[in-house]
Amino acid sequence: MRVLKNYESWTGQRVNQEKSAIFFSKHLCLRRKNEILYDMGFTEGKFPFIYLGVLIVDGKLKVGQFDPLIQKISKKIEGWKSRLLSQGGRLVLLRHVLSSMSLHLLSVLNTPKSVFFFFFKSRYVLFFFFLGDHKGKDKKKWKAWKRLCIPTEEGGIAKYLKRDHAAVCKAHNTDSQFWRKILRCIPILLNNSNWKVRDGNVSLWYDKFLSSGPLFADFPEGEHSQFKLKDLVIDNVWDVEELQRLLGLEKAD
Repeated sequence: MRVLKNYESWTGQRVNQEKSAIFFSKHLCLRRKNEILYDMGFTEGKFPFIYLGVLIVDGKLKVGQFDPLIQKISKKIEGWKSRLLSQGGRLVLLRHVLSSMSLHLLSVLNTPKSVFFFFFKSRYVLFFFFLGDHKGKDKKKWKAWKRLCIPTEEGGIAKYLKRDHAAVCKAHNTDSQFWRKILRCIPILLNNSNWKVRDGNVSLWYDKFLSSGPLFADFPEGEHSQFKLKDLVIDNVWDVEELQRLLGLEKAD
């Protein structure tokens, strides 16, 4: 208690006895426990318990101890299913709400393989939520589970475009009729759209940020076809030499 009083005087923080607990050794007799609890004014804590959202256990973690987490995730999903959420909306909820719940635990716990495998299996719950359902049945899966886990820039969730730009995307024999119709509309959409430069996170060659149109219409694809406009800026100043080398003096101007 002297240690706690010193802590309070040094930090200005007060120990809340109602929210604090003592965890005793199994070898301590009941009489001694009661004496300590009476003198200190705390309650006796029991394992397992939750501290800052993390499960604290006595001994090794077991798979069954994570059932409340899965139930919590399932309840959230059930509540969200009744809402009219787009696939993009479901993806945001997955990334910033549901996934963070398990990632927080895995980052602070010394997790055995069995529990880690349980977390991997639980991701199927998130997977089916992302796909959505139609009249109570799961929708068609466009890609294998392993492929969906790959980042989008490596061809993960993106089914058609992958790393290509919409302006140069071409139809393939395996494409659906729906996607073929979309491809016919893309040129119309791009011709009637303009990109704002802002921080330069637009495609140097394919996005229409100039009144004259996208650069790829006048220049063949080169070594910088994947460049963003901001890649030609150094310390908020244009890299004039590189601009002139790529586009020539007149277009660089």
